[in-house]
Amino acid sequence: MKAFASIVRLELVAAVRSKMLAALTGAAVLWMFVLPRFLRDDGTAEGAFELHVRYSLGVVFALVVVSLAAAAAGTLSRDRDAMRLQLTLVRPVRRFAVALGRIVALTAVGAFVLGVAAAILQIREGAGKTCDHAVAPVVSDPAAEAERLYAEYEKNFPDFKEQAAEVGKADIIKYLKQYVCDQFQSVAAGETAEWRFEPPPDASAGLAVRVRLADMFGRLDRVSGEFSYGDLHGDLSHITRTLARVDLERGEPQESPDAKAGTLVFRNGGKATVSVNPRRDLHLLVAAGGYGANVFRAWLELVCILAAVVSMSAFFGSALGRSVATFAAMAYLFASVVGPSVIEDRPDPVTMTRMERFTMGVADFSSALTSPMNSCAPVSALESRECVEWREVARVAGLNVLLFPLVFSLLAGLAMSVKQPRS
Repeated sequence: MKAFASIVRLELVAAVRSKMLAALTGAAVLWMFVLPRFLRDDGTAEGAFELHVRYSLGVVFALVVVSLAAAAAGTLSRDRDAMRLQLTLVRPVRRFAVALGRIVALTAVGAFVLGVAAAILQIREGAGKTCDHAVAPVVSDPAAEAERLYAEYEKNFPDFKEQAAEVGKADIIKYLKQYVCDQFQSVAAGETAEWRFEPPPDASAGLAVRVRLADMFGRLDRVSGEFSYGDLHGDLSHITRTLARVDLERGEPQESPDAKAGTLVFRNGGKATVSVNPRRDLHLLVAAGGYGANVFRAWLELVCILAAVVSMSAFFGSALGRSVATFAAMAYLFASVVGPSVIEDRPDPVTMTRMERFTMGVADFSSALTSPMNSCAPVSALESRECVEWREVARVAGLNVLLFPLVFSLLAGLAMSVKQPRS
């Protein structure tokens, strides 16, 4: 334990002496204060707030992740090439402790820089603001719906079974799950739609609806209507395809006669049919508390993501040369950004060529490999003032802080034992 603490301390001292910590902190502070002067928003306070959060803390996080991923990829490989790593291993210290100590130190550097940026964000943008729990409506399980559709197609279309055997059921189920998640529910002019929430959110906590509506032609047009939840209701008058927030206030019950407790009702008061994707674009918002505590929880998640990236990059540095390890770390970050968009636009597997199937297989593999980077979106939550839940923080920390550094430090130790010259 003493040797491990010494490795962490020496790496932190190296970060200070090399001015890496000062450079990252200075760049973060400068960006956080300079950015608002150059951004052009939509003229509303809410639009300006969203842009400032997205492009201030988001860019600082990207800078920290890229810089420390490159540093982690180079630290072990550089010391091995300079014969400093062999001198370290002469001491009574295990190889995995060397890797873990450097992972912890570099993560601590990033945590400090992100903490400074988060504090500035709270001071500049968070004063007087609150956050909300986002509660999704009860909808059918996409996997169960995909299985049902698969069985239905198999029964009604004779050629489908033969095509499925050639393509593979797993790929078709993935496509059908995406199809189910992308389904819209239409509400004609003058009609109502209902969505059930379980358990029913407490109406006394202060409720609002967050929704994005579209018309059947995908045009930008104004939509009007009314939401009601028990004796709470709110009027909607907004442009389609944009995210709207409707505060619900106490008044005369506006729900349909057969609506039940915990049911949100929307009446389309416009002249055209509108659609909503209840799985993605409809949430009931429940007041959750102050914005400062939410910034702190988001900072914890950002540090957790950083720990996973630094861990994998350190493993690359232990197994590969410095330039190759840095390239591998950057490729990993690139895949984490591009992979989700490729998966979301999954084409019909029946019509795909072999090359397209191979490409989707690579995308699925990279998506699974980069899942620690994409398992949460704390900056997006801060931007929309959505509460970062403690249970989500605990889940991300368990995977990215407890599991990943330990696993990749053990793998790095094994790689170092293979790469080291035997005496």
